Amino acid sequence: MHGKTGSHLFNHKGFTMVELVIVIVLIGFIAMTASLLIGEAAKTYQKEDNYSAALNQGRLALERMAREIRMIKNQSAITTCTATRLDFTDIQGNAMTYNYNGTTTLTDGENTLADNLSSFSFAYKDSSGNPTAVCSSIWNITLNITPIQGGETLPLQITVHPRGF
Repeated sequence: MHGKTGSHLFNHKGFTMVELVIVIVLIGFIAMTASLLIGEAAKTYQKEDNYSAALNQGRLALERMAREIRMIKNQSAITTCTATRLDFTDIQGNAMTYNYNGTTTLTDGENTLADNLSSFSFAYKDSSGNPTAVCSSIWNITLNITPIQGGETLPLQITVHPRGF
């Protein structure tokens, strides 16, 4: 019994309650910071995904229209030229129509070229570069499209000079 002292009885190895609480608080702080970083990364990913979808939709519609507008037979083949509608005949004799319904959808008369648009317009210029509303004096056609996806908008523009002019 002489070998045991009072101080030896309390010399246990392990963590105190204060040390455990400090570790739990630190782990909680690290977890909270990590969750905020992951949340911001997810928001950024979603924003970029929406931006990419808007870009793809707008670009595909513009490229198709530009390709077909380049094939307008001649200036007299344009029958309607408003800010939201273009009707013409191409070099193969096909009647073509592009129409923006003023809300969200752009069509080629039968099919939807793009939807979820915040705006779309045609602008026409004569050979001197002046704006014109006379279909037979059009030299260049500018297409302006703004697709929207998940709150992200992306204005796009292309100017086309038909080959037959």
